[in-house]
Formats: sequence, structure tokens, C-alpha cells
Amino acid sequence: EWAQWELERVYKDLADKINCLEHSETLYKQLKEQLETTQLKTNYLTDNLSGASQHITTLTDQLKEAELQLRIYSSTLKQHEIEKVNLDQKLAVLEEQTARAE
Repeated sequence: EWAQWELERVYKDLADKINCLEHSETLYKQLKEQLETTQLKTNYLTDNLSGASQHITTLTDQLKEAELQLRIYSSTLKQHEIEKVNLDQKLAVLEEQTARAE
């Protein structure tokens, strides 16, 4: 009878260990799937980040070009303002000379 009891105990212990092993295997599969999903998401985000970085670089280059164009335009505008002042002065002189001539 003791041998029978010991055999049942060993079978129960073995069944518990098999259940534990099956549970561990299920958890392993779930974790493996989560890891694969996480890796896919990481790759996707890395690609997006790389694309965004390139886009930022392009926009930065465009901004630098726009700043350069703005400086050129500003310089040209200043030159035109100086020329306008000179022309206004010449016009005033001509108007004065015309008024005297009349």
C-alpha cells in the first residue's frame, strides 16, 4: 500500500511538473510573439525616424537657402532705397534749377 501511495505521489508530482512545463512553454511562445512584434515596431519606428531626420535635414537646408535669399533681397532693397534717395535729391536739384530758369 505504501508503494501504491508513493507511486501516486510520483505520478501527481510528474503531472504537476508537466503542467508547469506546458504553462512555461505557453508563456515562452507569448513572449516570443511579443518580442517579434516589438522588433517589427522598432524597425518601423527606426525607419520613420530616419525618414524624419532626412526630412529635417532637407528643411534645414531649404531654410538656410531662404535666409540667404532674404539677405540678398534685403541688400538689394537697401541699394534701391539709396538709389531712390539719390534720385530724389537729383530731382529736387532739377526742380530747383527749373524753378530758377522759369
